[in-house]
Amino acid sequence: MARKSGGASAKKELEAMSAAHDALASLGAGERLRALAWLCERLGLPTPAGVSVEAVSGPRGGGRGAAPTGENAAGVRQLLGAKKPATAAERVLLLGFYLTKHAKQSAFRTRDLSRLNTEAALEKFTNATVAVNAAVKKGWFNNQGGRFTLTTGGERYVNALPDRAAAEEGAPRRGRGRPRKKRG
Repeated sequence: MARKSGGASAKKELEAMSAAHDALASLGAGERLRALAWLCERLGLPTPAGVSVEAVSGPRGGGRGAAPTGENAAGVRQLLGAKKPATAAERVLLLGFYLTKHAKQSAFRTRDLSRLNTEAALEKFTNATVAVNAAVKKGWFNNQGGRFTLTTGGERYVNALPDRAAAEEGAPRRGRGRPRKKRG
């Protein structure tokens, strides 16, 4: 219902409603819910009754694991804004750090990181598995049968960001055994 207000304001409201309707009309029900929930969260509005996080994670979410909340989305964006990840591996590291330290989820799967990334309305990963494997190679995550945990080296790296020089300095060393003896 339109409120009784100034003509220009009412016209703007009707134009916004019409544009929103046109944009959402061609989407499926789950896509509409995701779009509405994202828009409400982005504008700082309460989510409409009947739109829950479970409904929003719908077909994309699938599977088990902790469902992200709107609270998480704002926290993730704040963390990434402060730490300024330069690569997808750094972004999954920050998402894993967030799940471990703020969402109190000590072990997580790649899909948990992707779900949190989507809920925070961040750029979609080209290949989240490749980014997670890179984080494992760098010593930031431990792989425990498809579930990952943050290492102390990964935590140190996050704490040093956005200063990459300091982060690299404190990064875990992943060598191949003992150094060779120098022949002299």
